[in-house]
Order: sequence, then C-alpha cells, then structure tokens
Amino acid sequence: MEALGKAGLYLDFATKAFRQRLAYRTDVLMGVARSFLILFVQVSVWRALLAARPAANGITMQDMVTYIIVGMMLNSLSRSRIDLRIAQRMEDGSIACDFVRPVNFKYYMMSEDIGENVFSTLFTTLPACLLGMLYWGVRFPENPISFLLFLASVAGGMAVIYYLNYTTGLLLFWFKTAHFLDWFFWSLQNVFSGGTVPLWFYPPALRAVSQAFPWQLISFAPLAIFLEKCTIAEAVRVLFLQAAWFIALVLLERVLWRKAQQKIEVFGG
Repeated sequence: MEALGKAGLYLDFATKAFRQRLAYRTDVLMGVARSFLILFVQVSVWRALLAARPAANGITMQDMVTYIIVGMMLNSLSRSRIDLRIAQRMEDGSIACDFVRPVNFKYYMMSEDIGENVFSTLFTTLPACLLGMLYWGVRFPENPISFLLFLASVAGGMAVIYYLNYTTGLLLFWFKTAHFLDWFFWSLQNVFSGGTVPLWFYPPALRAVSQAFPWQLISFAPLAIFLEKCTIAEAVRVLFLQAAWFIALVLLERVLWRKAQQKIEVFGG
C-alpha cells in the first residue's frame, strides 16, 4: 500500500506538469504547426536525397517517411529538462528544500519530465504525425511479433533515456552550470541516436561508434524493429542491451547521488 501511495504521489507531480502545459493553449496550436512543418521539411529533404537511388541501402522512401513520423513521437517522449531544472534549483537555493522533502528527488524530477512529454506528445506531436500519416502514409510491421518487440523496445528505451538524463543532470553538482552540459549531451544524442539520420547511412566507423553508446537504443533500434529491418534475434538482443544499460545507469546514478549529497553547494537562498 505504501508503494502504491508513493506511485500516486509521483503521478500527481506528472499530472501537475501536464496541467501547467495545458494552460498555454496558443503554444499548443503553434506546436502542432511547428511539428508538421518539421515533418514536411524532413520528408522533402529525404525525397530529394532518395530520388536518384529509390532504395538506397535497402531503404525505400516509404521506409523513411515511417522512420521520420514514428521517430518524431519517440523523440517527443524522450525530451528532458532535468539538467536545467537542477541548475535553476542550485542557483536559487531551492535545491536545499528538495533534499528534505519526503519524496524521492530522482522520481520527482523524472515525473515532471514525463508529464511534460506526455502532454507534448498527445497535443502537439501526435496531431502533426496523424496529419503526416494521412498525407504520406505509414508502413506498419507485417509480423505482430515485430510490433510487440517494438513496443517493448520503446519501453526499454524510455527507461534508459530517463535514467541517462537524470544521471547526466547530477553532473551539475560538479559543473555548476547547465548551458554547456545541456548542449554537449544534446549534440551527442542528436548524432549517435540516429534520430535525424538513420545509422544505415552512416560510414561503418561512425556507425560502430554509435552502437557503443546508449542513444541508438532510444530511437534507431526501436525504429529498425518497427520497420522490420532486423531479425527477431537482433530485436531480442536490443532488449538485452537496453536492460544492461539500464542496470549500469542505475548503479552509476547511485554512486553520483551519494557523492552529490556530500558536494552540494547552494548559490542562493
């Protein structure tokens, strides 16, 4: 019962973040327009790139349209502002209050991200993606097992990215500012996740480097499963890799959290 009570508390935090975003309805409409414009530009660029080679590396234009649309929803679910929120709390001194609250700081931070991301996905990204599906079409997996493995890989990928975002956010207890850190990890994720350019089109050396990092397990690997560009055995291997990275991040986060509690310096308050 106590565990259910705590889960309900963090659900309340997520709901609060969701409602805060709901208050800005004009931003919602602008977000839908912006998301569809991004889809349109990306599809147009890839149509031009694949015009000369309609099935480059075995990837058709319909594959790329599906990759772009489904990938946008995955990216919407995996965004994070944990590092910026921690930096703000350190600057104004409110981090001291977070340490004495009867809630888990980690889950409190994650629940706010989840609330904001669910809102963005439902009210800005999903409407734009539905318009894209109606206009360009989307290729769904033919094998139901592939679709189930895709859903499992999305869940695993979200677990990895939320823990990764929180763990990198804890580095602010040493760096003190989020500006460089936020840009640095955003750049790494943008390059190595395959979210913008699928890893199929990377040079072999860069693709090998990308596969050594966890970011490709967030976007590229689930999308490859959805498009059935990998075997069932390879899809299962993705799930095991996600589990391994999740365990490693949990252990790393615990070490950083213990050291952060000893190092905390409050700049305000």
